[in-house]
Amino acid sequence: MGSPAAPTRSTRVLATYGTAAAVLVLDQLIKHLVVANLAGRPPVDLVGSFVQLRYTTNSGGAFSLLTGAPLFFGVTAIVIIGGIVYAWRRTQPLSMLVVLGLILGGALGNLTDRLFRGNEGLLRGEVV
Repeated sequence: MGSPAAPTRSTRVLATYGTAAAVLVLDQLIKHLVVANLAGRPPVDLVGSFVQLRYTTNSGGAFSLLTGAPLFFGVTAIVIIGGIVYAWRRTQPLSMLVVLGLILGGALGNLTDRLFRGNEGLLRGEVV
């Protein structure tokens, strides 16, 4: 038994960039709903006060690390996007192309927020 055939170019494009587009659309839709329904309102209790939905933004990284360096995270997102586009040319397994698409969609969602959710300058927005 030989190795499986490499995916066609159109399959590769759909697996990576189609996945990224779907993630980006879902990301922005959920953020739109959060802003529309939770901004300026008290938290919504789902399981008592143990699990809540609340509106918050973050100019830093995970767990609000480096909140004073939003430009760093904007540039990092751009570097990640470039790295994924570069790696895409050499990646073969369909599963890895989908994984690249998931990461790319997340990086694009983060970058979109940093570009458009703030008024302090380029790449200084906050992620919802």
